[in-house]
Formats: sequence, structure tokens, C-alpha cells
Amino acid sequence: MKTLASFMIASLVSLAAPAANAEPGSTRVLAIVAPVEKQTVLANDGSLVISFAAKPPLAEGERIVVRIDDQVVVLASGITGFAMTDVPIGAHVVDAIVVDDDANPVALAKPVSFYVHFGLRI
Repeated sequence: MKTLASFMIASLVSLAAPAANAEPGSTRVLAIVAPVEKQTVLANDGSLVISFAAKPPLAEGERIVVRIDDQVVVLASGITGFAMTDVPIGAHVVDAIVVDDDANPVALAKPVSFYVHFGLRI
């Protein structure tokens, strides 16, 4: 299997250009639904939930590969969300792709920029 770093780069490049053999009506969509673009997340404990919507839903064996800043997370097949801890304050970017059993890219999410801040403690 490809290394995750080269896999992410190759997959993002592959998905950026339309496939020559793509069938009409076979469009797959992956969206990052949380956090939303330019959202400020108040997370005193550094926790963050990231969730996705795939249309149509993920097929058996498909999984989401997530990149948050320089960290790559591969979700288990069929999972569309996860929680992170110890997320530092500041600006972050999350992007993701859906891959099939053979690590072929299926869908690409539009990257989302967001901010993590600690709320006031009284």
C-alpha cells in the first residue's frame, strides 16, 4: 500500500482533474459539515469533532482519509466523523478524500479553514 503522504498528494492531484472515463451521473460528493468554513471553535479542553457527509453514502470498503494541518487520519470503513483532543489554539485547515478498498480516490471534499480558541474561564 502507498505511504499516506504520497497517497494524499497523488489522490488530491488525481481528483483535481476530471477523469476521462467518468460516467455521466456518477458524481460522488464528500462534504466537511463540521467545523464549517471560518468557524471559531471554543475548545477549552482542546477537543474538536470533525464530521463529513458523503453522497451517496460510503459503500462497503470505502473510507475517508482526513488531513488536518500536517496530520493524516484514516477513518475505518463507513465512519463519517471522529473526535480529536489536544487541538492547539490558532488557525487550522482540514481536507479529506474518500478512497475505495484499493486506495483509489473516489471523492474530494473542499478544504475548510477554522480557528480554535479557548473560552474565558470564570
